[in-house]
Amino acid sequence: MTRDDHALLQFEDAHPLEGGAKEDAMRRQLGLTPVRYQQRLLRVVRAPDAVAAFPLVVHRVERLVTRAAAARAGRSF
Repeated sequence: MTRDDHALLQFEDAHPLEGGAKEDAMRRQLGLTPVRYQQRLLRVVRAPDAVAAFPLVVHRVERLVTRAAAARAGRSF
């Protein structure tokens, strides 16, 4: 896990809630847009050393991803 990956997980641990304040903080502290942040976060949580370093954060993100996928699957058009 790189230093940037570690910083990303630390940020997610400190800012678990969604919202405008989190988006402003991720731009200011990490220099990432919300979309790029989510892309990197989803990549980082798949790494085994991320689970070892931040198990609660990784499992929370995995739960959110699973719920979002289930919600998308349940939609009808």
